[in-house]
Amino acid sequence: MERDIHSDIEGVIAEVYEEFGTQLERHVRRLREHGHPELADRMQRLMHGVFCNDPLHTLRRGNIYLIGLNPVVGVHDLIQDIGNVESLAWWRSQSQQSGRPYSAYIDKDCGSGAGRTPHQSNVREVLHAVMGGESEEQDTRGAFATNLCFYRTLATTDLYDYPDWQAMVGECWTFHLRFLSIIRPRLILCNGNGELFSAFSEIKKHFGIGAYQSEPVHCRRSLKWFCGTLPVDGGGEVLVVGLPHLSQPYGSTDGICAAIRRIRATLGE
Repeated sequence: MERDIHSDIEGVIAEVYEEFGTQLERHVRRLREHGHPELADRMQRLMHGVFCNDPLHTLRRGNIYLIGLNPVVGVHDLIQDIGNVESLAWWRSQSQQSGRPYSAYIDKDCGSGAGRTPHQSNVREVLHAVMGGESEEQDTRGAFATNLCFYRTLATTDLYDYPDWQAMVGECWTFHLRFLSIIRPRLILCNGNGELFSAFSEIKKHFGIGAYQSEPVHCRRSLKWFCGTLPVDGGGEVLVVGLPHLSQPYGSTDGICAAIRRIRATLGE
């Protein structure tokens, strides 16, 4: 019998939400047991965000893996998300309502209209530049996109409020290994490349990489990059690029896109 790939992916997504939900509940319970009821309430209220683009459309073999640090939410997000927790059913409903795969970089309204923040625009431009498809929208909706840590916060630095934040971040990596084994990307784009704590700095640790190379792009900002082997069965070479965070106020993403092209040309791609 021919395998139903779509059903397989739905099964993976359902398992991810079930397993992560159990993990989140365990951390909430520990916070209460150790005298942090306000942090437990915060974690339960903000919940999680695993995927940025529709995994029913993107969790499959592909060339790009876009990863940020963690989902940061604002007041507008909280109002929208009341009773609307991300789940397999939520992704199905988004697709059914619009007739197309949902993308946080196109369809999400952060308070000024769907897809209208500089961050969303910058992500779309970079994805289109590296994927080279027919349109910016097609490339954006078709890219697998997620965050290193799935716990939502009002600011990235709020992660440090949790006593076991390092365990929270580390546990999420097991899910990424599952995603990477399915997608097997040739390029991992890290949205944020700070040395202290960023998508790039954490990915570098998981790949066991110390040294990396830099490519200047804009003012005093640079891309950081290295080549490595995917840490999954069967491996495979992958280029990992750490972008200066795309929420920053760039006059244009042209410098970033040109730097990525230079790196790929150096590697003969």
